[in-house]
Amino acid sequence: MPFITENNAKKISSTIRVEDLPSNYPDLFGKIWKKDIWFFNHMEQAKLLMLKTFYRKPREFLSIYKKSTKHDTYSFIHEAKQSAYHQKSDCSWLHSSFTTYKIPDLIRNKGKLEVISFREWYKLIISKYEVNSAKFIEDMQNIFGIGKPLEHVDAKNMGILEQENISLVDLEKRIDMLLFQASRFFVHQNEQYQRMMKKYCRYTSMSFRSTNLDDNNTGLSDGEVMSFLSDYHVIYKKPLSDDLSLYYKLRFNPTLEFDGLLLEQLNFKSCSVCE
Repeated sequence: MPFITENNAKKISSTIRVEDLPSNYPDLFGKIWKKDIWFFNHMEQAKLLMLKTFYRKPREFLSIYKKSTKHDTYSFIHEAKQSAYHQKSDCSWLHSSFTTYKIPDLIRNKGKLEVISFREWYKLIISKYEVNSAKFIEDMQNIFGIGKPLEHVDAKNMGILEQENISLVDLEKRIDMLLFQASRFFVHQNEQYQRMMKKYCRYTSMSFRSTNLDDNNTGLSDGEVMSFLSDYHVIYKKPLSDDLSLYYKLRFNPTLEFDGLLLEQLNFKSCSVCE
């Protein structure tokens, strides 16, 4: 059966919009874990549940998936390529790296047309000069007013076999221990911090995007709350989300094998190298 990468499995499950899910989706697809996890918000729980469903019952996942093309975020030089599935687990493209460059903020802030213009210039200039060479940057400075090298992005495919060597039993114990530690951490906070945690811990990701809070009546400064949320996300929420994702994969589809027709219905194409 065909294979896909772990990155693409996560991407395809994340395309489901929470607002498009039926109101009773937890009853239809189950829970993210055997215990309720209070500090994951509605969207985070839905994303994890969709990943679990994709690994466990991909045809049920297909019933709520809306086929669409890749969305161009206008953030990188190369974007919006259709994902591929592979007939061979040792296909070189399954384990290859994807290299691109970020579109400079100065360009992005001017809108889509400027990004498109920048991409067209890039196609022409790399036929003459190496990326980020002195001549490349000089030309970019003269045309777009940007005198700094482009930021390099190297996204390595995770393939299907690269994963932590851990048993399901041990992984389950680790997840339960992390939940226990998070619970004990909450209990040992004073009343002020407990109120703050109940109000904001479901939204720790905002600590990486903003410095201002709406309706902060916790008695703590915005900076203190943001710093706390950032640490909480790194110590508890991110590791737990990663471990739950790994658990779903190891339990339900450790080799990431799927029916080819189903993958095509999910907008994948057959790999041209190993087909």
